[in-house]
Amino acid sequence: TDDARLTMEVMKKAVEHGAQAVNYAKVTDFIYEQSKVVGVVVEDQLNRKMYKIFAKKIISAAGPWVDEVREMDGSKQGKSLHLTKGVHLVFSQQDFPLQNAIYFDAPDGRMIFAIPRDKKTYVGTTDTTYSGTIAHPLVTVADREYLLDAIEYMFPSMKIKADQIESSWAGLRPLIAEEGANSPSEISRKDEIFISETGLISMAGGKLTGYRKMAKEAVDLLADQFKNEN
Repeated sequence: TDDARLTMEVMKKAVEHGAQAVNYAKVTDFIYEQSKVVGVVVEDQLNRKMYKIFAKKIISAAGPWVDEVREMDGSKQGKSLHLTKGVHLVFSQQDFPLQNAIYFDAPDGRMIFAIPRDKKTYVGTTDTTYSGTIAHPLVTVADREYLLDAIEYMFPSMKIKADQIESSWAGLRPLIAEEGANSPSEISRKDEIFISETGLISMAGGKLTGYRKMAKEAVDLLADQFKNEN
């Protein structure tokens, strides 16, 4: 999935339906009236100007930053995020010829995908607990070697080496911490909605493939709230 394009297309469709979209607008504080959140203070990341935006309802769908936003609201209680990192490697089709997307088990039993696209082959992903800088997760040597070992395990005849890697990327999964989960891969990908005493609605967990379901849950929640308040 081209996640950047998906985000842009969803935003463009929202604007078609009357939404006002802003970018490079970092929320730095909340605005309250009678202990209820009624707006946000945002900083334009291009010119550093500050603005106030008011709304009847505020949803934080901030991914890995959900807990930071909850801390800003003073409502980080109960469940919290458990961030895990996933890494992909990119190879030329000349080095890693592949006609169809496949998945296979790594030596440790974890599922790995190999996907052909635009004369390249993507291989991933890892799943490790992450506690570094949220905005810039990096591919480590350990990440690289894990995937190279998995490729060697499944495709020993290709003799893929590190110098054949053309590119790589890393991303974070904003999973919800669970008791009794011993490894990142055991943590549920289920999404949940948290509602603070101030009225801030936070969405966490879930997967990209469930974004429409998560959006529906949020819209249905707002509809119920407005109905009960009238």
